[in-house]
Amino acid sequence: MKVKLAAQVLSHSVAAGMYAKISQEELSSEAVTTANVIANMDKLFDCVNACTPDLRRGKPYSTNMTNNTPHLTHFTLMKIFFKEMTFLGCKQAPPSQEGWIWSINGIERIWRNLSSKHKSIKSLETRRL
Repeated sequence: MKVKLAAQVLSHSVAAGMYAKISQEELSSEAVTTANVIANMDKLFDCVNACTPDLRRGKPYSTNMTNNTPHLTHFTLMKIFFKEMTFLGCKQAPPSQEGWIWSINGIERIWRNLSSKHKSIKSLETRRL
């Protein structure tokens, strides 16, 4: 699977479209769970692909990681999400489920080490990882 296609499906615009259809009652209210998953995955993609020190397109997760950005809070939320995720009809979880947790833990560890040991480092451009 191409990452580009996954990023297009799990995007802010798809989630926003679903929220609009739910509010217009063209989609069942149960679809809000799917829209929330899509919105949270979009934020996670932004967190791990941050490449600018400035707020871009109104998306705070796209900015470089600092102690004041929402990245660490979202990472905590997503680790819980991945740990609790179950796949119906599957004998075992896909490797990507644990892989996301490992990746998030790695980014958090790199940030903690850099920001605590090198006071001159104020932000992390996660796309470079």
